[in-house]
Amino acid sequence: MTPGSSNEDIVAEIDSNAYCADLLQQGDRDRYLTSLYAPPEKRMALHALYALNLELARVAEVVSEPLLGEIRLQWWREALDGIYAGVPRHHAVVEALARMIDETGLEREIFEPLIDARASDLEEAPFGSLDDVVCYLGDTSSTVMAVAARILAPDADQNAARPGGVAWGLAGIVRSIGFHAGQGRCLLPRDLLNEQKLDAHDLVHRRMSPELGAVVRHLVQTGEQMIAECRRLVSDIPRTAVPAYLPVTLAASDFRALRRVGYNPFSLEGRPRPGRLLNLIVRGLLGRP
Repeated sequence: MTPGSSNEDIVAEIDSNAYCADLLQQGDRDRYLTSLYAPPEKRMALHALYALNLELARVAEVVSEPLLGEIRLQWWREALDGIYAGVPRHHAVVEALARMIDETGLEREIFEPLIDARASDLEEAPFGSLDDVVCYLGDTSSTVMAVAARILAPDADQNAARPGGVAWGLAGIVRSIGFHAGQGRCLLPRDLLNEQKLDAHDLVHRRMSPELGAVVRHLVQTGEQMIAECRRLVSDIPRTAVPAYLPVTLAASDFRALRRVGYNPFSLEGRPRPGRLLNLIVRGLLGRP
């Protein structure tokens, strides 16, 4: 609790913290689980960050046209402006974010790429190449990982967040191929689709093919290279920062599972995978992402 807080402030703090935790348990359970390996006094700050990311990621899922999505993204820009002006909006995530920023001293510009890159989500097929995907994930997933690492260990190097975030983001894109296809969206790079003579509209039918398997295999191999680089860099950071990088453990499990099913992204949907959680528990306790 913030020293000198009134009873009303304490209640509001508890409410917004609980809201963020519940939001993550429902919408981003993976990051929520990784946050449990952070020191208790740091978890609420992580939850605020991850809740912001979840709110931004959901924009494209809840709007019916791009203009409405742009309006929502602008709302979050102005919400951040309000935080830094000392007048945060009355919204549970904004209030939690304001406390996190006050506690950590994070600069306003850190959040810019996180919001700006989400405009790509409003396009049906935004990425022309794998390089475009990597750039997008660097601004989104890697930014979240770097900020989380800074929250946990402010003086530690955060270079591992770049490859770690890209790996986690690639795993998410592959896991969500069917979900995005149902929304009329495709985050797979067009250059890889074109090599296999695939079109984004081919994914709507959710049929596995050797061509789709080749695209997924390329993304998995790229993700595994990123994991290796992240783990090399993270070996030099303090253990307190490790929970920020634990999504990499889950990405590694996802890539192994995809190899076992012949790179069929649809075969893992809704399937219980207790080994994935067990792997997180083991590596989380060992402090090795």
